[in-house]
Amino acid sequence: MATQIQKHAVPVSDQPGCRFVEVLNDPRDARPYGFRIGGTRPGPTVVVSGHSQIAGEIYERLLELPTLPWVRGSLVLITLDALDLSAIDEELIELIGPVDRTLHLPFPTSDDRDGAVRRGYWSVLKFCARLGMISGRGVNLSN
Repeated sequence: MATQIQKHAVPVSDQPGCRFVEVLNDPRDARPYGFRIGGTRPGPTVVVSGHSQIAGEIYERLLELPTLPWVRGSLVLITLDALDLSAIDEELIELIGPVDRTLHLPFPTSDDRDGAVRRGYWSVLKFCARLGMISGRGVNLSN
């Protein structure tokens, strides 16, 4: 039986500016597996995926950005190991909609966790800036 994936418009915090963040939960146990940011302004849909070893830290840093409500398009952040991929198929695709681009975060080595978090964070920002989702001020677009 396929799992129905539902989006819950639950703000990350009680601040009024957080209404643009949707927490993506598995309806079977209400366990969150990601976030959808934006979607109120036209633009591309980007899916960023990674394992919880670094994805959680990267997503927390992204959610702290004060200009996040101005994202053009949708930025979907998924933690792969929190997602039951065997039970999710068309429902997840229907929830996210057409995906323009995907980015998979690096898997950290035990001796470079902080570096992997930093590289992953800036990779997401560069990716979004190149697609025109954010203005990119302060983001070095060179490799």
